[in-house]
Amino acid sequence: ILKLQEKFPEITFTGPACIDFEYHYVLSAFESAPDGLHYGALSHHLYVDRRGAPENFQGRFSTLEKCGLLRAIARVVPACNDQVIISEVNWPLEGGGIWSPVTATHVDPDAPEHPLSVSEFDYGVYMLRYLVISVCSGFVDRVYWWRLVAHGFGLVDERAEGGWRERIGFKMLRVFLEQLGSATFLEKLEMEVDVYAFRFERGDEKIIMMWCNGRTYSGPWSFEFRQALNATGDVTGIKEVGDSPVYFFL
Repeated sequence: ILKLQEKFPEITFTGPACIDFEYHYVLSAFESAPDGLHYGALSHHLYVDRRGAPENFQGRFSTLEKCGLLRAIARVVPACNDQVIISEVNWPLEGGGIWSPVTATHVDPDAPEHPLSVSEFDYGVYMLRYLVISVCSGFVDRVYWWRLVAHGFGLVDERAEGGWRERIGFKMLRVFLEQLGSATFLEKLEMEVDVYAFRFERGDEKIIMMWCNGRTYSGPWSFEFRQALNATGDVTGIKEVGDSPVYFFL
């Protein structure tokens, strides 16, 4: 990398691109880095699928706290700038077989589904929630949804019968970017336990993205809204909110 940095000084390199919530490897990678190596950002493959939903805790750390600890590392190590990029994240999909990131290269035909695998719907829902939690935390500068095309974990299934198939997560991400891609995060509202509500501003419009983790919420509502869209962009009459995010337009 040092040679590449010398040859291409206009290119910014990120690293050390370790994986999962095993930050001792991140610190070790920085300690063993050659003199003169400097990353433009701390990049990390922060997978949290082993805990299920992104809000679930591993000890005292949910996705939010894991992002905060990453940022703390970026601030104190001299070998990188004070920026954090989550360079990979996804959830393994049911039916991925040997293409799943959590199974072996051989899977018996009658083998049960891996317990970490989730449905295509939950995959999309978890990823949206992960994006909002991480980016709105202020600890993370960028998140890469990994990846666009992959049978076992992608937004598009390239092995589908009849050709490439967009999974529902593809539509969820498109709706998310349409509604909040140019919006500014304002605040996280105080809600009941396992109820999450984030308020955004898009021009003159205020939008609240709301969901629950493992429960439902049917009020009382602390805000008035004129319209609501579900995660796939359909107008919906809301009586309660569950695990799937809802966009409220105030």
